[in-house]
Amino acid sequence: MNDKKPHFWIPDEEVERVSKKPTGRTTPRDIVYSEHGAKLSHGLQLVKQAVEELKEDDSLHDAGLYVFKVELPEGEKIQHQSDLFSKNGMYVNAVKDERHAIVSTTKHQFQILRNRVAAYTANGTNKTQFDYIESIAPYIGTEKNSGELRKKVYIDRPPETVDIQLMFIPNLQSKDYAIAIEKVKEKNSHCAGTNSAGPLLPL
Repeated sequence: MNDKKPHFWIPDEEVERVSKKPTGRTTPRDIVYSEHGAKLSHGLQLVKQAVEELKEDDSLHDAGLYVFKVELPEGEKIQHQSDLFSKNGMYVNAVKDERHAIVSTTKHQFQILRNRVAAYTANGTNKTQFDYIESIAPYIGTEKNSGELRKKVYIDRPPETVDIQLMFIPNLQSKDYAIAIEKVKEKNSHCAGTNSAGPLLPL
């Protein structure tokens, strides 16, 4: 009895050759974690100082959010580092370009982030994450001040009224927008301004 099973052959002309493309991997960085960690810690300290110093003008202060800038090294892209942000409690609100993002985090998560960076500085913990944050810096809303507004205000005889349209950081939760809007309305009222609701605009 012949137990051999017939083989099924596919002719070469019916085979589509697929070239193997290696999965992209992050290139290890040749840096000293203690020095780099100190740099990141300093950036986080500057963020905390800015939040405290500008809390009266910070529309998100009552929401308990810290908003700051994160820069990745040359060759890295924000879109490829989603785990880096999510694992450290940072939510990407806006991508300025492939290496720069505006992120937000809660006060509690910000402290956890500081503790993790401190551990990285001391012994290299989470080196595969923090090696790939080039810098952290405060984000000040006044960076978006309109040049046209400056021209109107800083002239010899500025107009009696100026119609100002405010832009909020995108991709916040609805409750955070509500808190921010109330803060802006309150501040505007103190300046004898009038409030009218309009669409929420991104950065």
